[in-house]
Amino acid sequence: MKKNTGKLAHEHALKALSILMNEAWSFEILGLVRYELGQAYYNLKKDLKKGKCSCGDKPEDLEFYRGMLIDVSTAISSYSMNPIPIVVEELRTYFADRKDAHHCIRFILNKHSMTHDV
Repeated sequence: MKKNTGKLAHEHALKALSILMNEAWSFEILGLVRYELGQAYYNLKKDLKKGKCSCGDKPEDLEFYRGMLIDVSTAISSYSMNPIPIVVEELRTYFADRKDAHHCIRFILNKHSMTHDV
């Protein structure tokens, strides 16, 4: 069965948000968040290379994930948790703003609504 790499990208980003909201922050946890955001970026880039996405993915979404990945990587390399509250808020806002217009995000959020506070 062919995987929907766009949906998979958003699942990784939601997992990163869930980790940040449910775990005590440490640099080890930030490494896991960086991995999840890296997977989100990689899968969305792969999805967008296929052409126009019917569910609503845009190059701006890829740039958003890239920015989040850079922020988390910067936090790790500078040994600072200061950017992390901003990353959490931006991810929450991203999913909240797109849940009505983006088919994959709406599906993922509905699927996880019992376990995630988004």
